[in-house]
Amino acid sequence: MNEVRKWFNLSFFTLVFYVFNHILFHVLSYAGWIDGCSYYGVSIAAAAFIALFSWFGTIRPKLFEGYALSESMVPVQANKYKSSALTIAAEQELYETLEQHMAKVQPYKNEEISLETLAQALGTSRHHLSQVINNKAGMNFFEYINHWRIREAQRLLIETKTDKLNIIEVAYLVGYNNKVSFNKSFKKITGTTPTQFRKERQEIS
Repeated sequence: MNEVRKWFNLSFFTLVFYVFNHILFHVLSYAGWIDGCSYYGVSIAAAAFIALFSWFGTIRPKLFEGYALSESMVPVQANKYKSSALTIAAEQELYETLEQHMAKVQPYKNEEISLETLAQALGTSRHHLSQVINNKAGMNFFEYINHWRIREAQRLLIETKTDKLNIIEVAYLVGYNNKVSFNKSFKKITGTTPTQFRKERQEIS
């Protein structure tokens, strides 16, 4: 399941839970089972929870770019895998296998791709795959996936015209499920928007 969808579902059910408790409080208060003064405590607790929930979403914007919750919270660390059993030679070999797999099979086009499924396809552990991506590519998993997606998007934007393949269609083809995430990732990696990139490249051509 897409992580953005998970975050949306969590937000939705949090709101439902809040509304339910708000209604329950008024029912119990009307029945005389709890003191009306307790309303202030309930309101403060609810406000604090909503503020914390919103703050978390703000400081973890990667959640809204398709990143997994764990990936959005943990930065790449250079010495994270210093105790790994994977040798330098094995690490290089796995990285080359990974790059070949990404180029030929293009698994990044699947919006549901995960570290686990990619590791299984390569016949390795998710820990070793994460190590290789971090150490050899200098990125975390989802940054690496976005790198491949945007590279393929650039190719499509150069080789096709708007009347044949528009921006949102390009986004879907390379693994994004919405135009906003695609535009944000594209601009972050290339420094320009997909529309401007296509226009400039076609003018050069």
